[in-house]
Amino acid sequence: MSVSTVIAITASTQANIAAMGANIAAMGAHETHVVVCKDVISSFNSTNASVDAMQSYAECVNLLYPTNTVTTGDIVFLKILFVFLL
Repeated sequence: MSVSTVIAITASTQANIAAMGANIAAMGAHETHVVVCKDVISSFNSTNASVDAMQSYAECVNLLYPTNTVTTGDIVFLKILFVFLL
């Protein structure tokens, strides 16, 4: 095995390790955000909340309880597809 091949394999391995580390860090950041959001939701008081607190609460609700809504564009696409399939 030549030196240039060994160097290329080493560089590739290091790049893969760095990518795995970035993925692990991103997963950790998501889990941390979930924990923070659970705390935000449990301690939210709407009677004296500021606009920033309300926005933070709404973002946390969307993170913890996502909805799968169908957009208007999706409905139009399905109608057109249905007409063409007839």
